Amino acid sequence: MSGNTAVTAFDFDGNGIREIVYRDQTHLRLINGNLNTPVNYTSIKAYSATWGEYPIVGDFDDDGEADIAVTGDNRLRVFHRDPNTFAWKDAPNYWNQRNYRIVNINSDLTVPATEVFSASSASTNNNLVQLQYTDVEAGSGLPYGYAYQPDAKITITSIEASCPAVLVKANIENLGAAKLDAGLYVSIYDGNPATGKVNLIGVYQTTESVESGATLAVSMPAYLANTTSSKIFVVVNDNGTTATPFASTALPNTRVNECDYTNNTSSSTFTCLDTDGDGIIDMIDIDDDNDGIIDTEESPECFFSANQWNTADKSEFVKIESDLITLGLTDM
Repeated sequence: MSGNTAVTAFDFDGNGIREIVYRDQTHLRLINGNLNTPVNYTSIKAYSATWGEYPIVGDFDDDGEADIAVTGDNRLRVFHRDPNTFAWKDAPNYWNQRNYRIVNINSDLTVPATEVFSASSASTNNNLVQLQYTDVEAGSGLPYGYAYQPDAKITITSIEASCPAVLVKANIENLGAAKLDAGLYVSIYDGNPATGKVNLIGVYQTTESVESGATLAVSMPAYLANTTSSKIFVVVNDNGTTATPFASTALPNTRVNECDYTNNTSSSTFTCLDTDGDGIIDMIDIDDDNDGIIDTEESPECFFSANQWNTADKSEFVKIESDLITLGLTDM
């Protein structure tokens, strides 16, 4: 048994709802308490040493993500998120005393001569809870309890269409007040995903974060599903898992929450490359440059032979949905 235990809370995934962190006699638990019946997200063994114990949250390794520290098994244990899961939100790298209440210590670890009135802002009106950077601070002029959110807007700037391969270039702007972390999804469609069933032809993830007010230029490869496409739609903060058609109210299908989803889509027309200008796009033209030598003879490395087609690995561009049943021919 512990001498006594306590809980803390932190919004690890940035959805605006704090998860409960609790270390009981045998386990450290991460709990969704926003349900009629609370549910453990995860738990890990960490046995009590019968002290006065509770977990704390902070970015203790200064990697830009929160960690959890707690006593267990007669030692101090520090937990980071699983590397195969989503990134946790950032937090201060300190927790200076047992009765930590945010306003009792400055970020440079000096002690304030007079503490800020903690109830002046929801961001500081907590005890034994870490500061959440996305909470609106006192003096901002915004309503009590509000949180900062990002707002991703995407605009296509150009399309290079060497069909069936296309390269979509776009700008992602962050019009919100919080950072857009790296790993933001963009899905690419060959039609309007809001009005009909269309093909998902590419999914892209950013490799850089986008600060509030900043713009990130991206180049996103895709592969056309048919030769009749002439317009491409891109949807930011969409991982491509939602069946089309869908409205902006279906977003997000990721862990990135925004303050506005009406500006997450952009579209642009394009024309597939027609090298010789004969009105037949290169993708289906047997003689791209109209020199009288068909492409299979002029550039054999760009094509499969019958034997290669039957034996080569085609998983890059052929997806087997189900096995075919071979039917033999018989005389009637």
